[in-house]
Amino acid sequence: MANDNNIVIDYNSTKKANKFVLIFGLLASFAIISVLFIKFNHSGNKVETKVNPIIIKTTIADSIRMMYDYTKQNTGYKLSFLEFGSTGCRECKMMEKVMYKVKTNFTNRIQVVFYNVTQKENKAISKHFGIQMIPVQILLDSGGTEVFRHLGFLSYKDLCLEFNKYGIN
Repeated sequence: MANDNNIVIDYNSTKKANKFVLIFGLLASFAIISVLFIKFNHSGNKVETKVNPIIIKTTIADSIRMMYDYTKQNTGYKLSFLEFGSTGCRECKMMEKVMYKVKTNFTNRIQVVFYNVTQKENKAISKHFGIQMIPVQILLDSGGTEVFRHLGFLSYKDLCLEFNKYGIN
């Protein structure tokens, strides 16, 4: 006699449900891992692949030579005028006007570069040039070699006299 109060469980349907939950869980895990991988390994839309990276170590002197050696670059610069200072120094503020005049009047002949010695990214170049007090003006020839150095305020007129020594009027 059959008892209507008994619950019959089909073993095959339970097995199918467990497989479904397992497969769904694996797919969800794979999707989450993929999203995290993409998020942390890609910057923007660029995909970076590094295969046998070559590490080239350069010194600050090598970097300066590459930046300021105009004999190997296609520029018209004859000199580089490097100004080492800060934004809070009175004489440095006076030099800003001089730098502006040089940049305006000697376009394509003299490259004017200001290095704020209080900024972390300029510490290495300041150390390379031995900057201990400011402002300091340094002239580099077209080969990147230092040819002139001055400590303190330097007038536009006096700076032009230095430029004349290197054939720049």
